[in-house]
Amino acid sequence: MRDFAQELVDLVIDNVAATGKSRDIGSCGAVCRRWLPRSRMHLFSQITLSNSSPATIPRLINLVDASPSNILSFVQTLDIHLKCRISEQHMARLERCCSALRELRICFVPQTERFEFDHIVRQLVLRFGGSCPALTRVELDIELDIPLNVVADLITSLPGLTHLRLSGPPLSGGIYDPATILSDNGVVYPKTVPPADILPPSWHSLDISLSGGATLLFQWLLSHSEPPTFTSLKLAGWVASYPIEPVCSYFRRFGSQIESLSLAYCADRLNSHTVFETRAFEAHALATTPRLVELKLVWQDPGYIPALLTSISSVHLTTLRIGVILAEPQPDWLVIDTVLATSQFGSLRNISFTHQNRSLISPELKLLMPHASARNILAQI
Repeated sequence: MRDFAQELVDLVIDNVAATGKSRDIGSCGAVCRRWLPRSRMHLFSQITLSNSSPATIPRLINLVDASPSNILSFVQTLDIHLKCRISEQHMARLERCCSALRELRICFVPQTERFEFDHIVRQLVLRFGGSCPALTRVELDIELDIPLNVVADLITSLPGLTHLRLSGPPLSGGIYDPATILSDNGVVYPKTVPPADILPPSWHSLDISLSGGATLLFQWLLSHSEPPTFTSLKLAGWVASYPIEPVCSYFRRFGSQIESLSLAYCADRLNSHTVFETRAFEAHALATTPRLVELKLVWQDPGYIPALLTSISSVHLTTLRIGVILAEPQPDWLVIDTVLATSQFGSLRNISFTHQNRSLISPELKLLMPHASARNILAQI
């Protein structure tokens, strides 16, 4: 091993780490002392913690104390599943040691109560934001309402924030039933939340999947003199849950900057007003985003797809994903193929149609879409 340059040794270890098999990278660390630092860097670059068992976090702290080097200094992604708040002692250790942290993911289990949830957000995110200058990505998986003032505190405490995700329970991939697809959690407005002096200057990506949607958050963002200009935006929820105008207003002002867009807004198909509002919002979003390169649309009625495609204003679209609510009746594939054959979609390189996460692309469908088949843009996922 002495004859190999350290750069070659590091390259071998990096390639092993790229396979994602922690056992293999752990074996690399046992080869010799020269292999240990690089192996340890990969082995501890991502840590998942849960305090569902009282001993879990103390066990990690004991491992840190027994290690000759600070293994927490290698942590770049911290994934925490919480049932209750972390003790102040353990929190201080995590905060002080995770100086290289880039991504923070927090999942709150259903047993977490309202006051515990607010405290945990402030305890974790705000403190990590102040002590981890490399922290750019924060993701919260919640099954509770999240007060707007808590969201505001979270955002303003992360000067390096580039990506924020606020997500509720997973969206159903089964039978279309508006009563069960989304819970009622969302961003709530408990009191007046004043605008912050400065928002994170590099914040460019927002992913919010809550039934209450993004209305109150966008209303707060637009109250600033310089709202963030997102290049990537993912929105999911109920259009009719709250007035959607603040989101529409954001699209009017900054939609020209969005390059990647995902819309998963659910409408009650038995309520024509809700369906109309949802379709109007989607059409507005697509008409005000002329620089889109990637687009994903979920919960689409088969008969509405051709009209939806004609709402798209971007001529730069390369990737299009459409999730269909029902497999029957079948979409009018011939009409869809005709629309996709226009110059509007000349840049399109990849399009997929799915139902319940299953591809609808088949040999029979390809025959019904000769133009798309000839361009080889139909993707079977």
